[in-house]
Amino acid sequence: MLALDLSIPALAVRGGMGGAVAPPVTALSAIDARGWSAQYSGTPPAFTPDTSPQTVTLNRPGYNSAGSPAMLTEALVLTQRVRQPWPNNATPTAATVALSDYVYSTDTISGVTNNSAEVSPKPIVQWVTPARAVVGNSIGGATNPIELIAFHRNARGGRQVAAVKFLVSDGTTTLSATVAATIVSARTGDRNAVLVYRMPAIDITALNAGLLTVNAEVYPWVGGAASVAKSADSSVAREFSPRLFLKNVGLAANPPYAYVAKAADGGAGIGTPSFSGTVSTTLATAKAAPFDTVQNALTAIHAAYGSTTGVDGCIIMLGDDGGTPHVLTSSTVARTQKIAALTITFDPLRARTACRASFGAAAFRPQLGSLLSGVSEAAIRFDCDIVRTGTATLQGEAAAPLQLIFDNSLTFDNASNSATFLANSHAYHLGTAFLNVSGSATIGPAANEHRLFRGISLQPASVAAGVTLEGWSVIGSAIRNPQFQFGARLAGGGVVAFNTLTDPPTSSIMLQLGQAAGSAPSADVNGFAFVQNMVEYISATGNAVLRISGDSATGNNSHVVVHHNSHAGAHLCGRWNAFYDEGATPRTSKLMSVVGNLGVAFFTKSDVFRGVNESGADASSRTGSWAFLYGVGCQGNFTQFQSADPIGGTQAQAYPGARSRIGTSKLSRKDPQFAAYAGTVTTGSSETAPAYAAGSGGGVYTLGSASPARGLVANGVLSHGLAGTARAAADDTAGAYA
Repeated sequence: MLALDLSIPALAVRGGMGGAVAPPVTALSAIDARGWSAQYSGTPPAFTPDTSPQTVTLNRPGYNSAGSPAMLTEALVLTQRVRQPWPNNATPTAATVALSDYVYSTDTISGVTNNSAEVSPKPIVQWVTPARAVVGNSIGGATNPIELIAFHRNARGGRQVAAVKFLVSDGTTTLSATVAATIVSARTGDRNAVLVYRMPAIDITALNAGLLTVNAEVYPWVGGAASVAKSADSSVAREFSPRLFLKNVGLAANPPYAYVAKAADGGAGIGTPSFSGTVSTTLATAKAAPFDTVQNALTAIHAAYGSTTGVDGCIIMLGDDGGTPHVLTSSTVARTQKIAALTITFDPLRARTACRASFGAAAFRPQLGSLLSGVSEAAIRFDCDIVRTGTATLQGEAAAPLQLIFDNSLTFDNASNSATFLANSHAYHLGTAFLNVSGSATIGPAANEHRLFRGISLQPASVAAGVTLEGWSVIGSAIRNPQFQFGARLAGGGVVAFNTLTDPPTSSIMLQLGQAAGSAPSADVNGFAFVQNMVEYISATGNAVLRISGDSATGNNSHVVVHHNSHAGAHLCGRWNAFYDEGATPRTSKLMSVVGNLGVAFFTKSDVFRGVNESGADASSRTGSWAFLYGVGCQGNFTQFQSADPIGGTQAQAYPGARSRIGTSKLSRKDPQFAAYAGTVTTGSSETAPAYAAGSGGGVYTLGSASPARGLVANGVLSHGLAGTARAAADDTAGAYA
């Protein structure tokens, strides 16, 4: 039975979206199959959506803050009369009008026939904390955080989704807890505020020891059962799929240690290193009889626990390396691992920088296997600085690929090696500071996966030393000159969010979706979030930073969420090329959500560009980008410059969305009042062909109190800004900073 959710008011209407509800005007006869347009009863008037909106009221199945079904009431605005395609683009249709957002097939409208074929998409969800840990009688909460991020086009009230239900199971009994609000994660290493849904602490005393499976169900504000994202529905490791833990109360409280030292230190209780040290659950005992190498420590751990719990939850602790890192070498025999990761860490009584590990002159192949049924990958967690000394790899097994969890703000010195370090292994990077990395080979997309970059620092010394990263999951990081790519894997489900991205490349595009050069060969994108990033373009060379099915692309896209990004730049320098339908291949962009962005300039192209600029015989059919053309799903955006044309022109939107403020010049900036601007600027006096001068970089992009970008987002979609400041639930500020 449907219940009314009173926790958040339904999306109301003022100036198109949000604020006080305008009186509904039922002037429609039918919603079109594409969902974003409708047939007006009679001849449509000249609409004034930002001042005197005409609205249509929808009853929408959805979910409330408890994850229970709810019926929402929502008003959409009639924004513009839709024109005919090229070459009749100067003539309006007889009765077709655009709406401020999509109507779904599950919605009902009194007196109006709903022919929409569109369904509310599933939320875009990713886990952003590592799994494979040992837990006792509690899981989740602040001490053992399990966090995810989620995005959806129907965000509201400062919340992207209505609720997240976390579930933990031993295979027989399942316990659950539900959260409705995001928090700023307290995880060490994040370079900016990361907004997460955190699993509450759950008492799991009643669950059996052994393998635990953690799942989550993510409920959108609008949609039915088919629109709920469930991790249990996927078995793909990098995706939103089940996460595994080991319940072992004794092991969680008293993990076995093997200490590795270069020399004795009686004052610190460290004995003489040898191949036959001691493995002990008492750290002082392990220190008193240390091992001389990591390999000998691992051999002893396997000898002690291989027939029982395996290496699960064991800790190899590195002592002072004496100026030469402890070398990771390969095993000649298999070692038993069942569920939980083995940890290689540093002695907390020493400086992290003095307790390093190295690999590369030879491969590190620990040969972990004998995994429990249901566990397909081995796992090692690194909590120590790492130095790469050559092009050899960190190697897993074909039958048991190795999860490499680089955790807790370590430094990874790549030493300018230009080859991947993954072989039958996949990496999670959390808080990593990368040194001496450039080019595309080291952490770019290849046969093995970089599944998460969270809180990384990557600052190449020069523009020429830019870095290609796998763009599947880049969260809370600070990166200079980045290029995000996907190789042969699909971009759908990916997230780039909560980052500061400085000095984007000028000879390639920072992020391309639906482009053969920037994503998988099929190039179709189903679900991607580019949210709350600060992008500072500083070059005098014109280039786009974000291209979503841009120039001559081949891929369709659906449910691309672009919320609250800030961009520094000048007209062509740092622009977006978004939601095109030109070039040789027809394509479709739909279900986009573009809200609260503070951009440089937005370019878009469709039938008129295809007909006028490309003389395409198929120009009349190039309407696959018209949802964005008419501002469907758009609100509260601010651009500092116009595109190649003013609003309504060949390369601009016909309607930019409610409360949007779009620049009117290629030369003169519509000033959002940044605190300290250091990006590219325009020079000269030519409005038709401005020149550009490079910026110094390192600006401060918070906004002044009187900024015209404030108050544009009527119904907030995020809880906090990039610096962790709480956002307003209504009349929120455009851009990345609250």
